[in-house]
Amino acid sequence: MKKLVLVRHGQSTMFEKNLTGGFTDEPLSDLGREQSHLTGKRLAEMIKDTSKVGFYCSDLKRAYETAQIIGSYITLKPSEDPALRDLNNGEAANKTKDAAKLLELPMTDPMMDWVPYPNAESWRVFYNRVTEFMDILRLKDYDTIIIVAHFSTNWNIIHWWFDLPEQLLTTMGFKQDLCGIHLLGLGKWDIGDKIILKLNSTAHLELLEKKSE
Repeated sequence: MKKLVLVRHGQSTMFEKNLTGGFTDEPLSDLGREQSHLTGKRLAEMIKDTSKVGFYCSDLKRAYETAQIIGSYITLKPSEDPALRDLNNGEAANKTKDAAKLLELPMTDPMMDWVPYPNAESWRVFYNRVTEFMDILRLKDYDTIIIVAHFSTNWNIIHWWFDLPEQLLTTMGFKQDLCGIHLLGLGKWDIGDKIILKLNSTAHLELLEKKSE
């Protein structure tokens, strides 16, 4: 794998209902579909030859529907997998943010092992789930892999790509807009160095911003 393209899903109806994320499974909103179409067009410009491209996504509706729309532009069908889901938020799934707040469990140390809601998973379990999947993908014969997933899933993957220290998972972050594109690659010296080519690229969404003005 020489390049890794990460895309956060488009806006879902969770936003309109003020629901929590995680395992809440809502479809894309009208805006989310527009975002996904523009992202598909942009990726089709970025990736001309898809003969050695793998295309994967979370099986939650907001990510899978985003990937399906993108796939219509790059002529690839996404393979959905539950390993790429967002953090399992247990009993907070499908609840409003206010209702979820009432379920939140006291924070424990280290944060990696904190279970935020009843029957949820810790970030360590979440991270292991995602990275075990990525270790398998690494062995496949692709030059480029495209993944459509979630804010937290993408952060886990970026952490895995650069093999960052564990503590940075809970002490470091970066902006990820809906349908933002991250492009990771290898350095030019062929010594195993890895680089960020794009981080949260959203220029392709400017048309939507102008429409809303």
